[in-house]
Amino acid sequence: MKKTTIAIILIVCLLAATAAWAINEYILQKPFRQDATAVNPSMLVYLGGDLLADNELLSWDEIIVGVEYYMDNLTVRNTGDCNIMVFLIQENFPSGWIQTWENTTASVNGTTLQPNTQVSGNLTLTANSVGTESWNSYVVAEQT
Repeated sequence: MKKTTIAIILIVCLLAATAAWAINEYILQKPFRQDATAVNPSMLVYLGGDLLADNELLSWDEIIVGVEYYMDNLTVRNTGDCNIMVFLIQENFPSGWIQTWENTTASVNGTTLQPNTQVSGNLTLTANSVGTESWNSYVVAEQT
């Protein structure tokens, strides 16, 4: 009986070891490598050649309904070390009014800038209703 018990224990241990080896042999592994490049997106914004400060007020003064007005060139310079795509975004912009940022050939919105390059365009504003309005504008740069 003692020899039978020892034999059964040895067989069970042998089967367990064989099963563990077989499972280990059939586990799939997919090796892969990784890398990353840390970048520093950065931009400067100028209006009419002067550096535009954060939250600076651009006053259009009095404008006539239906007439298109031009502001000095709005220029964005990519001072970072990666490509960026630039946009002019409005917040609380008056309904029905129109503002564009464009140069002589097309809209500047969505322009991709490589490091140390810039894009310029005139800001235009057309009002379609009488009243004093205020809104926030943002030049946004997305890394591309």
